[in-house]
Amino acid sequence: MLTIRLRRMGRKDRAFYRFVVSDSRRAPTASAVEEVGHYDPLQKPPVLQIQRERIDYWVSNGATLSNTVKTLIHRAESGKLAEDKPKKAKAKAQAETAEAPKVEAPKQEAKVEEAKVEEAKAEAATQEAQGEEAKAEDTKADEVKAEGAEETKPEAKSEAKQEAQAEATAEKADDDKTETEASETSEAKAEGEKPEESESA
Repeated sequence: MLTIRLRRMGRKDRAFYRFVVSDSRRAPTASAVEEVGHYDPLQKPPVLQIQRERIDYWVSNGATLSNTVKTLIHRAESGKLAEDKPKKAKAKAQAETAEAPKVEAPKQEAKVEEAKVEEAKAEAATQEAQGEEAKAEDTKADEVKAEGAEETKPEAKSEAKQEAQAEATAEKADDDKTETEASETSEAKAEGEKPEESESA
């Protein structure tokens, strides 16, 4: 079976290709039935010369096209051959230019985030200052209450002492009453028994 494919030619880093009609079971570098064109991708613009009538002849006789040959023929017919794949250096340059706006965008986002962080820190500082002021006011109020309590404490102590003394005197008075009543009853009993004893005697 015959196929139309590319055969690599040229020296290292300076390759060009020939379109060859050869047996598909042999290596591409083996002898070819016919050469039907060539392709040099390193020239500016890339050079592609094909013998379209000979390619059509071999295809009509049963030859098949490799995928690369199909792609190159299609690009040559549509005029897009000059839009060859960019080399690594060009690809890097294009990638860098494409990434440049992307790099700037994260920088701007980082600046916005830094501004938000600074605002949050400022708000936190003001809240801390307000909290400290409130604590200072609370401690002043506590000190004033404590001073007022200290002033009232001696008065409360003296009132408590007076109440305790009044209770103590009331208890003493109750005790005195009960003692006097007890003594009176005991005297009355003693007087009442003595006459009875003398009468019986």
